[in-house]
Amino acid sequence: MTKKKLLIGVGAVLGMFLIGFMFYTMNKGNNHPKFQLEDGRTGTLKSEAKASSENKLPSDPEEAAKATLEQSDKEIKSYKDEIKEKLKVMMSNVGSGDIKAQPPYQITERGILTSLSNALVGGYTFDEDSLTVYNSDSKNVKQFTFNMVSEGTYVSYTGNYVTGTGQIQLATMQGSLNIAK
Repeated sequence: MTKKKLLIGVGAVLGMFLIGFMFYTMNKGNNHPKFQLEDGRTGTLKSEAKASSENKLPSDPEEAAKATLEQSDKEIKSYKDEIKEKLKVMMSNVGSGDIKAQPPYQITERGILTSLSNALVGGYTFDEDSLTVYNSDSKNVKQFTFNMVSEGTYVSYTGNYVTGTGQIQLATMQGSLNIAK
């Protein structure tokens, strides 16, 4: 019995050394970056400070939406009809309570679809004449803005249209929904 315990003990020790050696050889070639925390000073990053002080959005929803675009000075006429038809499909689906992202708007996040659904349920309608299309910094992406109107008030949405796939993505909503009835 003692020989058996001795063999088990020696085997366990050798196994531990073997496992330790394997970890050592696997990690010795990795030069893990070393960093040291400095004092806990707080402050704003330069980019955040710049964004908060210089890039205040206008109070007009349409101007605020336009201010979020990459190239708001480059309005274009092409793609307007394609985008309008895809937005109509989106309005129809979302207005009937189907908030799942699906073609042609499956790249739109659920939160913005919910805000669109709230606007539609609250009596807002798609102002097709307000749809404006712009170039973006990418060749295969066009940006657009449109308004949702209700009894003299409106909110503006911005979005992206991927020309290669025909997908649309709503990106932001500017303004406040006034749906209390």
